[in-house]
Amino acid sequence: MNPLPPNPALAKLKADELVKLYVTGNFTTPRHVDFICRTGAFDAIWLDLEHFDLPTREVAVLNLVARGFPVSTIARLKATDYQTVMRILETGVGGIMCAMVNSADEARQIVQWAKFNNPKPVPGEVTGARGWNGGNIDAAYATLPAADYIRHQNTQTMIICQIETEAAVAAAAAIAAVPGVDGLFFGPGDYSVAMGLPGQIDHETVRAATAAVGQAAKAAGAITSFDLNYRAKLWNIVGGHERAVAVLDQIIKNVDVIVGNEEDLQLGLGIPGPEVAAKSKLDPSAFFSMMGNVLKKHPHVKVVATTLREVHSTNRHSWSAVAWINGQTYQAPTCELDVVDRVGGGDGYAAGFIYGLLSGVPEQEAVNLGWAHGALLTTFVGDTTMATLEQVKALSKGGSARIQR
Repeated sequence: MNPLPPNPALAKLKADELVKLYVTGNFTTPRHVDFICRTGAFDAIWLDLEHFDLPTREVAVLNLVARGFPVSTIARLKATDYQTVMRILETGVGGIMCAMVNSADEARQIVQWAKFNNPKPVPGEVTGARGWNGGNIDAAYATLPAADYIRHQNTQTMIICQIETEAAVAAAAAIAAVPGVDGLFFGPGDYSVAMGLPGQIDHETVRAATAAVGQAAKAAGAITSFDLNYRAKLWNIVGGHERAVAVLDQIIKNVDVIVGNEEDLQLGLGIPGPEVAAKSKLDPSAFFSMMGNVLKKHPHVKVVATTLREVHSTNRHSWSAVAWINGQTYQAPTCELDVVDRVGGGDGYAAGFIYGLLSGVPEQEAVNLGWAHGALLTTFVGDTTMATLEQVKALSKGGSARIQR
């Protein structure tokens, strides 16, 4: 086993690729972690020390299990002091997700606690003031050269800052710009409580904060996607269609990639409906005819994508997908699906499609990857994918959805 393994989740994050994260929650055991890692479906496992009782010793055991696989471990905690940060990193986790970071100064302090001093840093290596022991799991029990270990920790440890308060939202751009911070995580639940709106994650104040964090991420160079997924019944509870358009407009101003069908675009963006009538549920002409109105209102949008589905019965669907990318149109093949659970097929398409875009494959291949992933997801119970990347790629190139054993 490589004593200094690369951090796969961090590599994907820096390459603007999709990171598939599994949250263990309140049911974390070594066997649970082993099972999830063996599926090959996830890039990282999130160990929640903020809301659940996970002692440092237990985190070390869970991380030892995960180290046998190409899976990163991320520990969520409140980075209150140097010892808290240092000790959890010495269990060998691949990164920390720090709760309630409210300023750039706090973020800089966390980076200082998490990174070592290195008199000869390589390009892109951020340094700090972490104390060196070298005798724990992360340094292979003092068997590694100090310089190699320090550089590995400085370059392969992921730091994510959670944005959960009014002060944090105001400072989000400055936090994102701190060297050594690899990403922001907006917590709408905690933010709603902080603003005196417990649980109201659809409240205008929370939505505005979501948009503000999106702006901060965009300023730091992130590509932003958004699934419209318009639900009239839910919007009627909080003000109806007019309010929906106003709230979504704030968000879309910072979005590069929109996922949504004709109805989502018409109702969510408040634009005229299709200019042509579709001949069938699999005909993309109505969807593509709306792109002019989308760009008229939001000229910065670069990509709009959706799935096409003809439902013949509960378990038999015809399935395709389309995308408008920088003025060009693309359509996936059509296949016949024997559906186990239809929930999550659209999300599966979005995930595979965005993975393809961020991986730099040709646009048509990206659409086909999304189409294949969405199709495979409907063959699992529940809306969490268990498809491997190899299976998705095989189906996208014309293979079978049959399980490979």
